[in-house]
Amino acid sequence: MAADETLFSRKRILQDSAAVLGHFSPIKRLHMPGSTTLARWIATWFGVGRAPIAPGTAGAIAALPMHWLLMQAGAALEAISIVTICCLGVWSAEITQQAMGEEDPQIVVVDEVAGMLIALLATGNDLSAQMIAFVAFRIFDIFKPWPINRLEHLSHNGLAIMADDILAGVFAALCVGTWLWLSR
Repeated sequence: MAADETLFSRKRILQDSAAVLGHFSPIKRLHMPGSTTLARWIATWFGVGRAPIAPGTAGAIAALPMHWLLMQAGAALEAISIVTICCLGVWSAEITQQAMGEEDPQIVVVDEVAGMLIALLATGNDLSAQMIAFVAFRIFDIFKPWPINRLEHLSHNGLAIMADDILAGVFAALCVGTWLWLSR
């Protein structure tokens, strides 16, 4: 089998698997009447996603006040909040995407908020580390190096919208953690 055929068949298997997973999405079962408005508010991070210029960057910036607030509450509550935002993000992104009839609508920025919060986990109160986390997260989110780009294309549902930004946040947190460790 030629290399191109192998690559094609692997890609096809991934697409077929994603289609099957998307077809049985638990999100569709959670869609209740009237939930579209709530989902859109969460997906747009309370309207931030409607920024006329660079809504993804606006979403990442909008995560900063949340991080500062959660830092005061302690690491455990911050981690629980991030997991909750990720779960709500999958649900709200799926509902908003379906309602708009678009694949990964630009107004959905809860994925940037979640990814940025993950990137900020390593920063603590260090403002320079927070700035590095922001820049690193946006670089990973915009350029989507491997394996981030693989997550974005697995399926067309809320999980796919969230997954690439969550991994971009993990990569950014690793960069910040490494920078902090090296700068000691």
